[in-house]
Amino acid sequence: MSSARLQQQFIRLWQHCQGQDQETTLKRRAIFEAKTCDK
Repeated sequence: MSSARLQQQFIRLWQHCQGQDQETTLKRRAIFEAKTCDK
């Protein structure tokens, strides 16, 4: 396996993880706002 191909896989994995982090952050924010509105 060439280093360029390995780098491509790493970038794809990193982007996937970044997407998940963003999603969970948005969900947490939505939950936090919902709790704040209940008060």
